[in-house]
Amino acid sequence: MAVEVYGGALFSSCLDRDLSIAGRVVLSDDGALTSHLVRLDDLLVRIPNLAIHLNRGVNDSFSLNAQQHLAPICGLGDRNGFALPERLVRALAQRGVAASVDRVLGWDLSLFTVEPSRIGGLADELIFAPRLDNLSSCHAALSALFESTGPRPHTRAVVLFDHEEVGSQSARGAGSLLLRALLFRALEAFGPASETRLVRTVARSFLISGDMAHGVHPNYVDRHEPGHRPLLGQGPVIKLNSNQGYGTDGETWALVEQLSSEAQAKVQRFVVRSDLGCGSTIGPISAARLGMRCVDVGNPMLSMHSAREMAAAADVEPMGRVLSAFLAQ
Repeated sequence: MAVEVYGGALFSSCLDRDLSIAGRVVLSDDGALTSHLVRLDDLLVRIPNLAIHLNRGVNDSFSLNAQQHLAPICGLGDRNGFALPERLVRALAQRGVAASVDRVLGWDLSLFTVEPSRIGGLADELIFAPRLDNLSSCHAALSALFESTGPRPHTRAVVLFDHEEVGSQSARGAGSLLLRALLFRALEAFGPASETRLVRTVARSFLISGDMAHGVHPNYVDRHEPGHRPLLGQGPVIKLNSNQGYGTDGETWALVEQLSSEAQAKVQRFVVRSDLGCGSTIGPISAARLGMRCVDVGNPMLSMHSAREMAAAADVEPMGRVLSAFLAQ
């Protein structure tokens, strides 16, 4: 099965895992196009490792090519000569996604690990799960919003963007006009909206960009700046970068420090080593697009961009408390 890698994945973490297919399938229903979410847990595929007998130096150095080495095996050769898309469509139809093969016109499908999320560690203090980056922040933000009840002098919102891992340049990404358009439409609920009203509203607004942070790895401590080594289990991390890889500045940093004090939650700080890049978030993208004050915050984690990631259970609640305190302002 030919696949394309999304974002900056840790290739090796995908090998020898039970994978399945999920996403969206577009069907023709009496001439109308309809979208259906699918998750085919019983359709397993795998990207097998090469046996060590045929690759004796694998433990000395290991390199994978996305085109050559990451194609999953989805079955044995079909004697009828069906091309893969036809076989995949047949598999979808057989599992009740479509009543017939010819109704399947398009899809957005991805591979995912079927292994469930788990709590681990000697005292159940660790979380092992796929896509912690960045579903953890989505969970914290939505939990805070659901708890934010009662009248407030401002409008509260949570925006969950697509495509952050590939630059946010899409119709649903942070680099699009989506958030600006939504703010404009929200203003219309309170009277005639205008560009001037939008600019004034943005000037009085504040954005927390929630994205997971790099906790210090005990086997690779040297990969962190010596004065900034966030630890798992010690609270959310405020992320700073002078080159604007993060949207934080002194003013917005101070607000999160104040919020964390109100929420009785410890926070940590992260500055990347001066000789390494810090990655990217939606923070500076949204800040530049809107002209809105912004701070980047996220819980520390390990194995970022692995098929199975790792974080601390103790950090989940504090992050939610900080965001709840923010929405309660």
